[in-house]
Formats: sequence, C-alpha cells, structure tokens
Amino acid sequence: MDKKFIYIKTEKTAGTSTQVIFSKFIDACDKDSVIKSKADEHQYANDILKIVGEEKFSSFLKFANVRNPYDMLV
Repeated sequence: MDKKFIYIKTEKTAGTSTQVIFSKFIDACDKDSVIKSKADEHQYANDILKIVGEEKFSSFLKFANVRNPYDMLV
C-alpha cells in the first residue's frame, strides 16, 4: 500500500513529534518520499507545490498541525 502524504510543518505545533510518528510510514529507500530542506524546514504549501509539482501535490493527502486556530486568526 502506498502512503502518499505531504506533511506541512508549521511553527510551534509539535511538528518534530509529528515527523517522528509519520517517519515510520516512509520507506527509507524511497528518495521521493521525503523532501526536507534544513535551511527552511517550515515551508508554505505553495513552496512545496513548486518542489514536487502539481500532479504529485494534487494527488497526495496534505496535512499540518495547528495549535489554536483562533490565535492564528487573531
């Protein structure tokens, strides 16, 4: 079964813990599974779209953590 997902890491929302949990679902040999830039670990979805391309981005499940949506709105 393919696990096709994109985790969009946001700031201050337990992002590293989430990465650890979901890293168990990534095949270590599949270089296309992980796109990570140490220089800019917290990327916008639009930036990730440019990296992976429209076809992959459209077909993959995308998710992120949000600590408190109301605080982000304010």
